[in-house]
Amino acid sequence: MKIAAALALCLLATPVLADAVTYKGTIGKLPIVVELSEEPGKAKAEIFGRYFYADKGIDIPLHATQSRSGKLNLVEEVPCKEDGSNCPGANGDTPTNPPLGAKWALEITKRGEALEGDWKNNGRSQPVTLTKVGSRPFELPDPALPTNLIDFANGLFYEGTTLTAETSPYDFIKMDVKLKEGEPVQMGDSSFRYASDPRTLFQFPQIIRAGDTDLAATNTYLQQRYWAFGLDALWCEAQIYQGFGWNEYTSFAVGTLGEYDNEEIAVSYLSPTVLSWTESGGLFCGGAHPYNHHEFFNLDTKTGKPLEMSSIFKGWVAKDFDNKPANLADALTHPTDFVWGPDEGLAKFVKDHRKTNAELGLENADDCPMDDLIDTNLAISFKADDTVLFALGGLPNVIVACGADLYEAPIADLKDLLAPGAEAYFPSLKS
Repeated sequence: MKIAAALALCLLATPVLADAVTYKGTIGKLPIVVELSEEPGKAKAEIFGRYFYADKGIDIPLHATQSRSGKLNLVEEVPCKEDGSNCPGANGDTPTNPPLGAKWALEITKRGEALEGDWKNNGRSQPVTLTKVGSRPFELPDPALPTNLIDFANGLFYEGTTLTAETSPYDFIKMDVKLKEGEPVQMGDSSFRYASDPRTLFQFPQIIRAGDTDLAATNTYLQQRYWAFGLDALWCEAQIYQGFGWNEYTSFAVGTLGEYDNEEIAVSYLSPTVLSWTESGGLFCGGAHPYNHHEFFNLDTKTGKPLEMSSIFKGWVAKDFDNKPANLADALTHPTDFVWGPDEGLAKFVKDHRKTNAELGLENADDCPMDDLIDTNLAISFKADDTVLFALGGLPNVIVACGADLYEAPIADLKDLLAPGAEAYFPSLKS
């Protein structure tokens, strides 16, 4: 009996898998993209979905209504008002009764490969024409909530997933738009430009040339990071709908770009081997406080992967999350499972050479214990003329104001700190 009961529980817990289906088409003359939780006519559960107008990129929730064989009826949500008066069910554990607007009456044609019909709202009617362009595996939630459709996009940050036309056709189409390109910026024999999505406004670098280096991997990395940011910004706007998370705690932030439109991205160094840049701002889409940040990033231009700083500085080491030193060779095989930072010798060097508290403008040293923060939050970056910058980065929100540039010097003046092989990244060391 116990075995049978356990088996029954396992069966109940088995997730229901389906294929979320993406369609491209138009409402009237306006281009749209639609994703449905399952292919119409083959659904195992209640269909729900989302769609966006191509020039906006903001998701709008869709719910299926009463349907007949060969037909699909949908209704879309309308935004919650600022005071939430039209979204009384938004604050429950399982939100209910979202406010509804336009209705879609569609016929399933070409064995589910196409949908055709009408969009109606407040006496207006527009033709709808949709063609299937892709699908992806999707775990059907219970209850059926459109918000689950964005789990993949969140994974770009938290799970390291990659956005392609196969992994999530809907999100790929959303982000694969023509960018506004800035003028080229020259750095030695390398150059880059800033480019921006006209819907989210903030810029991100594209590498044009870095000596003879093949830039495919580097630009793919940058593109994926920019896409992740763009999806996050547009998701913040979409949360103005109850089906995408509106509630009393986020109402004053959603419907905006979450301050991504004020994010500052700045490239400080580009060579055939290394790219360095900073990301700064105060992102906010609800919650206890903004994500205030000033962070440093370094990329191996040849591989398109984060630069292994231990290949440059011998004092850059890995520790486990119990603060115990890790084997470097092992840590390099799965670096995200460790905390990276300076060993005692490298930390001491920066403490001995850093700007004084007075030079940093610190009136009360207790507010920003700089030497302690060097141990935990030292960041290394690079600037023009092969200059090394030691700074504080990635600080917790409560002390993000303590961030500062601490010390900089030509890398040739730091040879005692360098790891064997550092000259492979900075050929100036060979002279």
